[in-house]
Amino acid sequence: MPRFEGGEGVEATVVGHEGLAGMPLPPGGTRAVLHAVVRMPGRGLHLRAGLLNGATERLPGLRRLLTRYVPARHVHSTQLAASNRRHGIVQRLARTLLTAHAHADGRMVPMDA
Repeated sequence: MPRFEGGEGVEATVVGHEGLAGMPLPPGGTRAVLHAVVRMPGRGLHLRAGLLNGATERLPGLRRLLTRYVPARHVHSTQLAASNRRHGIVQRLARTLLTAHAHADGRMVPMDA
């Protein structure tokens, strides 16, 4: 999540159980440049950059997968930014609810007031 001077953040992408937050990590990079926020109950895995870099060096299949994943994640983030700019609050809320439901695998989506 990009942060502004006052600490306020803005949603830049949505990642579910199928994806990675903190990407793209530059080759040989040691830390993500964005802040990830978990909004739904569940489990996540924090993986140090060095472990990921080492795994991509040893596992060409993982490297190929991430080489395809990172541009796809970038396209998704760009589309989200365009959608947030173009659509009103009702349409953005609908997208948020549908995305949350999809990432919840059909389970109830917890909502805080």
